[in-house]
Amino acid sequence: MVQKRSYHQNLFVVMIISVVLWIAFIVFFSNFWPGSYEPGDPMGLFWAWFVIGTILFAGVTYLIFHLLNIPKSGQPAAVIAFLAPAFVLDLFATMFFETWFLNAGSADDRVYPAMILGGSGFLLLMVLVTSAPKNKS
Repeated sequence: MVQKRSYHQNLFVVMIISVVLWIAFIVFFSNFWPGSYEPGDPMGLFWAWFVIGTILFAGVTYLIFHLLNIPKSGQPAAVIAFLAPAFVLDLFATMFFETWFLNAGSADDRVYPAMILGGSGFLLLMVLVTSAPKNKS
């Protein structure tokens, strides 16, 4: 018989996954973001990264829900557990942006947190809507 993980064990696993994926994103961002965004530049590249990144982020989140068998009632807490470590770590990515991303343009230090905050906000709204209790009138 397979033993189910407890609520707190699931949240802990989600937090560990969050930290690992945050590190992977930082490495990916530092290698593939062109690092030349300047004020007044067209926003097409930002929007592409934002939309594709948000879709991938949402997909990974729902994959985690499925793999860990997180019920709908636990999904909002799981999303918070997924986002919270990344928010804490993004504090460092934002504070040390010029040190960590040497090829950054003068506006890239604002583009990075904008992508993170926007995508995370969208994910929080999405899970609130998808996990809302159904009205049985």
